Amino acid sequence: MLRAKILDELPPIDTVLIITRGGLHLGYYIAKALGIRDIQTFNVASYTDGNQQEALRDFTQHSLNLTSKSVLVIDDLIDSGATLNYVHGILAIPGQVINYATLYLKKNHRCKIPREKLVFLKEMDAEEWIEFYYEL
Repeated sequence: MLRAKILDELPPIDTVLIITRGGLHLGYYIAKALGIRDIQTFNVASYTDGNQQEALRDFTQHSLNLTSKSVLVIDDLIDSGATLNYVHGILAIPGQVINYATLYLKKNHRCKIPREKLVFLKEMDAEEWIEFYYEL
């Protein structure tokens, strides 16, 4: 379903940039379904293991090599919007087309990404907690 929305609503994609940890599985499967081999990661976190949101931390220990013209950034959900706002600020490269995909978008988020650059499957209440399969 997300793959279909990406194909229908976004321009062709050259590179998938996955926000780890939450977007890791989703990003891999979306890249595979789209036939994209240029997969890169960006390690940013704003949640503790105790499910509490805190200050954003950037654990990325390498420089990104985004030489393609069209990049799709993938994360599992947009809660406050802080993670994607941070990544969007770093990726503001003239001439590149940056779009975003996520499974869930929480209402009342403060994500500054234009809606036409964002694909999601479901909008949820801000208070609703999601139990992902990888949260053992």
